[in-house]
Amino acid sequence: MLGERDWKELIDKMIKDKYNKITKIDDINIISVDECIRCLRRSYYDRKEPLPSRKEKMKRILDLRSEKKECEIDGIKLVGYAYAIMDGVLFDIIYVNDLPKEPFPEDILSLNANLFIFEVEYGIIIYVNREGDTIEFTLGRDKKVFNELIRRVKIFNTLLRDGKTPVIEPSSSCRECQYNIRCYIRKWEQDDSFIARLLGRKES
Repeated sequence: MLGERDWKELIDKMIKDKYNKITKIDDINIISVDECIRCLRRSYYDRKEPLPSRKEKMKRILDLRSEKKECEIDGIKLVGYAYAIMDGVLFDIIYVNDLPKEPFPEDILSLNANLFIFEVEYGIIIYVNREGDTIEFTLGRDKKVFNELIRRVKIFNTLLRDGKTPVIEPSSSCRECQYNIRCYIRKWEQDDSFIARLLGRKES
């Protein structure tokens, strides 16, 4: 018997504490690659007004990327992560429901940035599904793509410093984002069917 203690509450506390240790960054001059390969508004809210779902917390605390390195860009520390580096190759392992035919754009951006941060020429993205099947993609460094990420890093840093919310960057990720109501509430007030369409629900 575990007694009458609220174990679910304790589990939620553990998840929250672990998540905060991994993700909480108080210094606006320290920015992670992960924050800038996705919607900047979502990353902004994660810092300023966080509302992480339990699913999002679990995904982050189960992230197995143990290699960490920083590089400095005009006074901003850009933090990169990797699962492993072996024989001059950087590895990223990503768990998915279905194996993709090609790497996802955000994973390409992440790998490319980390290749520059870790000063490695080539990287491999390994997707793993629930059955343990894998598919691998090998990529080299692309300076133009990295320069675009640097641009986003500087923009994000400026927005954090000035306390200005980034513009909306619509994508398929909006459907599962915990902040979608904040982004589209004004439009929703004008059109009741807007959020239903955004979330893929059929109108009654």
